[in-house]
Amino acid sequence: MKVKSMLLTKMKEHDQMMLEQGIEQGERQRAVITAKKMLAKGYSIQEISELTGLNQQEIEAFRD
Repeated sequence: MKVKSMLLTKMKEHDQMMLEQGIEQGERQRAVITAKKMLAKGYSIQEISELTGLNQQEIEAFRD
């Protein structure tokens, strides 16, 4: 019974970790999409960085 309980706990921890990773990936993906749209509309790299949280080097790479 103790092993089963430990296994269930580990499974829940793993599920939570996977959920958090998925949320982080989704947030980053949204920031990238937003940054690309902002670049297309003529926003400066600095403005995009401030508003999306992406660093300026990442944003520069979208221009290429």
